[in-house]
Amino acid sequence: VFIAEQQLVVIAGELAITQGGLVHSLGPGDCLRFGPPADVTFRNPAVARCRYVIAVLRVSGRPAGGSV
Repeated sequence: VFIAEQQLVVIAGELAITQGGLVHSLGPGDCLRFGPPADVTFRNPAVARCRYVIAVLRVSGRPAGGSV
């Protein structure tokens, strides 16, 4: 079983996500889709709390072009 993709949705507040040198600035209602796990930094650039949900799709077998 491996993680095929992930989807993040910001519920409240602000969230800055850095992945591969690219920064994504998200607010309430914004979403971001990720592929398999990679180096990612989550940062709350505001004073107020940030709430978000991450959904993970797990599949059995081998990832395409990779190993488990």
